[in-house]
Amino acid sequence: MNRNLLMPVAVSLILLSGCKYNDDNFEGLDDMTQPTNLMKIEYTLTDADYATISTNSANVDSAKKYNVSKDLANVKTNMYLTEKITGATYIPAFLLDKYYTADKGSSAKITYKYKEAMSALLSEYASVKYLKPTDADYKLVYGENAFAPYLNEKTEGQMYKMLNENFKDAEKGTAVFVDYKSGEGQLENPLMWQDFEALPTGDLTELKGWFLSSVGGTEWKVTSYDDNQYVQYSANKMEGECIAWMVTPAISVAAGDYLGFDVTVGYYNANCLSVLISEDFDGKDVKTAHWTDVTSDFNIPTKPTSGYGTFASAGKVSLSAYAGKKVYVAFKYVGDGVNKKTTTYQIDNIMVGTSIPANSLSTPAYAVKVYDGKSWKDKNNNVYVPTYADYGDMGQSKRYFTSEVPAVNYLPTYLSKMVAYPVDGDARVVIYRYYNGTELKIYSDEYTYSAETARWSLNTRIVDKTEQFVLSDGKWNFDPSTVVTLKAEKGDAETAAFYQTITDWVIANKGQEYAPIFNGKSNNEYYYGSSAYQNNFDFRPAKWREQNAAAYGNMSDADLTKLMFERLPEAFLPGLKAIYGNADVVEGVDVFYTINFAIYDGSSTTQYTIKYKVTGKGQFEYVADSLTKKVE
Repeated sequence: MNRNLLMPVAVSLILLSGCKYNDDNFEGLDDMTQPTNLMKIEYTLTDADYATISTNSANVDSAKKYNVSKDLANVKTNMYLTEKITGATYIPAFLLDKYYTADKGSSAKITYKYKEAMSALLSEYASVKYLKPTDADYKLVYGENAFAPYLNEKTEGQMYKMLNENFKDAEKGTAVFVDYKSGEGQLENPLMWQDFEALPTGDLTELKGWFLSSVGGTEWKVTSYDDNQYVQYSANKMEGECIAWMVTPAISVAAGDYLGFDVTVGYYNANCLSVLISEDFDGKDVKTAHWTDVTSDFNIPTKPTSGYGTFASAGKVSLSAYAGKKVYVAFKYVGDGVNKKTTTYQIDNIMVGTSIPANSLSTPAYAVKVYDGKSWKDKNNNVYVPTYADYGDMGQSKRYFTSEVPAVNYLPTYLSKMVAYPVDGDARVVIYRYYNGTELKIYSDEYTYSAETARWSLNTRIVDKTEQFVLSDGKWNFDPSTVVTLKAEKGDAETAAFYQTITDWVIANKGQEYAPIFNGKSNNEYYYGSSAYQNNFDFRPAKWREQNAAAYGNMSDADLTKLMFERLPEAFLPGLKAIYGNADVVEGVDVFYTINFAIYDGSSTTQYTIKYKVTGKGQFEYVADSLTKKVE
């Protein structure tokens, strides 16, 4: 025989004989070599742990697979998990790295911050679109022969025309925040209305068709304050004389046309503004044109000398003398920084047409409209939108909130004024304006009222959640199973509540004859034997016969005790469904509810355990043969 073949055979025989020898002579050796580092962990995630979870390589790969990489990355800064980034999916990899010495069979109860799903009300307004109407949008409302850069009392009901045009593909449920202007009247036969709202703040380079010139180091500029845009000029801080022209494009005037505008001044110290009209301006050289000064026909303020005034109509001037002609309107500023001719002038709503409104000023207004699949409807009555005045009452001149001025500091007081008689648990959604430093956003928050504190509180939806994981096959697995311990302690409220649901169910479904009445109520029953008074099951045959002789009078103690145990598996179902009704199946995992409880037989109290499997939302099924005495 080949020697090379003998060696492997010999070794195999030795090994086999060795195994048998060990089995025969060293009983328990295999058990001694089994892993012994069984860990029972109870741990709450720290801020740093959320960062670790978000950057864990296994988690990153998983998030990429399910297209939730951005959501996973956000966990680092949000420091909570969500419906998309669940504990069941993303905590196991964290546990594997953190508890790498744990052996098979180890368990971990992990508590973490979890952001719950939105309420039905909040979900309807979670993503609100934004519309700030332009002049073109307002024209949709007014038509060809009239115009105003705002909605008035008569036209607010036609807001749908703007919405239909801007959201042609709107789906049912689409919510839109309309950031519009509210005013009075309208301009008939509008030849011009310039409110400067469509221009970026700063210089007037995008004001097409207008003539602009300046001497002295500064120019007419677009400025914004209190959610309104206008043009402004001042010679303040200039070293010498300043001359600035702002001239309209040519306007073809008809009989009955008027010129009007709104104006205010700041730090008045001299007359610096002139309003001029020309028929022969060539659009290039103001010096060669003939100008008619109509300044005195307007009401130009000479106050205040300190601070700024408020916008008001400067009045109107008839242009009938120019009927059939083209005219140019100029706003000319002449000032001197050295000689203290530095009055600031602010001009808005320059208009030409018939029937100029007496008051062309407008106020910002806000509305939320919802598309129902056919038309645009008003928001839900439980949804609130702070008005322009509301922001002012809250001390916000900018009419929005910021990170430095958070809404949560103001909206509870706002709601206390808006909701007259709230009750505990009432919920309201507030839709508000928020500026993030770059752009205006529309946010929606839900607030809940507490009768105990008499205060509205922001519902962050962030709660503490505890989930269980077990280690097997080299990985941690989510285990949503729950252990319910019904303490056999008289007076324990949680345990009593569970037993009371059983008693109530028996009375409702089996009859009052099974439940004795004390002081007008029943807190125990003898169909299953549950007692919310003693917090146990009463398995004394004599008490059962005493309560319902018709049902049990002819039964022996042995037969009655047998019946008690036969019924016991179904006894817990009312309590499970009532208190743990949110329990649900989890894909790939069997979910069990184990209940520890006590039975009193007249001589002693014995601890038992029983197990149920979750078969659907709020549905439980007894696990066969799981009813056993509890081993201490």
